Amino acid sequence: MLPVNLRDLGFQRHQPEEREGLSTTTIPGGGHPGHSNGWKDIEGIIPALPFTFQFNRNIKTEYRKDMD
Repeated sequence: MLPVNLRDLGFQRHQPEEREGLSTTTIPGGGHPGHSNGWKDIEGIIPALPFTFQFNRNIKTEYRKDMD
């Protein structure tokens, strides 16, 4: 996976703010989206995000199969 430069994504370290598309996003281990407690470790979290989303999607798919 390619390294992610937070500045390219519009992040400014220690200056969290509400941005379109982030207000409904939850980050594992974080607080409220856009809050400093939620974003302080985002540099270490970003590489894992696609895997987390895929994992959650798989669980939901399996759950639906079980319910049918």
